[in-house]
Amino acid sequence: SKTNCDKPGVPDCAIIHRVKTITKAGFNVIVTNHPTFTQKNLLFKQSRFILGFDTLTRMLDLKHYYDSRELLIRNLMEGQNDYLVFPRGFKCDEDYQIAIETVLCRFSGDRQFIKRFIFVPFDSFEQSSISSTELRSQIKELGE
Repeated sequence: SKTNCDKPGVPDCAIIHRVKTITKAGFNVIVTNHPTFTQKNLLFKQSRFILGFDTLTRMLDLKHYYDSRELLIRNLMEGQNDYLVFPRGFKCDEDYQIAIETVLCRFSGDRQFIKRFIFVPFDSFEQSSISSTELRSQIKELGE
């Protein structure tokens, strides 16, 4: 998404960079201006969203759902979408596994909901010490 409910918008040059990276891997990409997954789930009914664990954390923040767990689950269960979650920002597999377990425990009573999340193994993801905010800043500078 070009827009985000918790961060500044993503510059066009950063979008282009991301799209090229994903399409090189053989995937189709759609860019929207919908800042929330509630909106994206209403628009796309059978998609796989690619996100970092930091985005997952924001996506599962109840403040975006009027502090309602039920609304969060209902909105994210809309359609047949799933979420491919990358371990971006983690320094070691142990911390990543603890974070995954925290999410799984939090929603342990909602098995159908949990099945929507696919966690990419830590060792299959090339880690970067740069945050997404820093990366956006660098890409924006290159585009100016």
